[in-house]
Amino acid sequence: MTTEEMPRQPWVLTVADLDAIALGAGVLGSGGGGPAELGKLLVLEALRHTDPITIVPMESQEDTPLVVAVAQVGTPMVFSERLGRGTEPSRAVQALEAHLGARAGAIMCDELGGMNSMMPLLAAAHLRLPILDADAMGRAFPDLYMDTLSMYAEGPVPCAFCDEEGNTAILPGVRDPRPTERLGRAITIAMGGMSYLARPAPFGQGRRQAIIPGSYSRAWAIGQAVRRGADRQDLPALDLRTLGGRVLFHGLVTVVNRRSARGPLHGAVTIEGYGNHFTGALRLEFQNEYLTAHWDSALVAVTPDVISLIDDETGEPVGADQARMGHHVVVLGFQADPRMTTPEALQVVGPAAFGYPLAYRALELGEERR
Repeated sequence: MTTEEMPRQPWVLTVADLDAIALGAGVLGSGGGGPAELGKLLVLEALRHTDPITIVPMESQEDTPLVVAVAQVGTPMVFSERLGRGTEPSRAVQALEAHLGARAGAIMCDELGGMNSMMPLLAAAHLRLPILDADAMGRAFPDLYMDTLSMYAEGPVPCAFCDEEGNTAILPGVRDPRPTERLGRAITIAMGGMSYLARPAPFGQGRRQAIIPGSYSRAWAIGQAVRRGADRQDLPALDLRTLGGRVLFHGLVTVVNRRSARGPLHGAVTIEGYGNHFTGALRLEFQNEYLTAHWDSALVAVTPDVISLIDDETGEPVGADQARMGHHVVVLGFQADPRMTTPEALQVVGPAAFGYPLAYRALELGEERR
């Protein structure tokens, strides 16, 4: 993928663009984040009744006082059972506007990975606002505070929650983001296990420091690359280096262990390698998302870098809740944005934050075939 193939900005989304973003966001979900396809259906329906969605570079909104980050909170299973009307994300934004006494000038994505890549597009469509080519994770993570808006917040950040029945709730903001996660989850449970979140992005220099640029462009480019590889039936040979990624492994899923208690889905997937290049076994450990990848005993990728399974024929992402024995897969890795690998960020999303006694080591982009 070359820079010439990236979308020009400002960028008016087409249906083909939306397909590519949904696929790329699914890959960047790192095994979690829920299916982007369900959210995509709501965006397509919204576009039948609203203006086109325009994605703009982050720099173009530096002087916009209020940029609102949007996400869906709750388990993907609940979303698949209660798809909603599609207007819920915009109502969450309006609740935040009413609380702040200010109008939003643009929307942004809080969590690019998986289904939450689509929720901000819905809000932008219904409110007829531009959406930033940016997000606050660059992937999916399980908790609200695992994003750059929380990591680099200079003070309390208010949050608005909305459900599909029109009920809203406001958390005025607490200095430590972790109570926001606990209280926000309690609100979400009271709303039936699913809610829609809106919160303000920082302004000025804080916005440039905290927000990850180029997120939708990256998802689009990854989706395009994976789709082309699937069409050519050569996904194990994908060259993703210009997108900060590479193929980590190719093989057959032979062992899947899952356990679900209160909180994230935990477990591990073992993949036996194919052919002369990928020998031995790759073991992935997950907590909702894939977090570590060991090739035999060697660590080859670790959170916050993205580890993703895709079907080796279709290129469709294989979630941690979907992997099954006998599944032929390709394992991809992508480097995290530098904002997610600072010492303060690694305290929140590094391997130790998930209980792994490992030091973070950035994904290497050179080939590591054997």
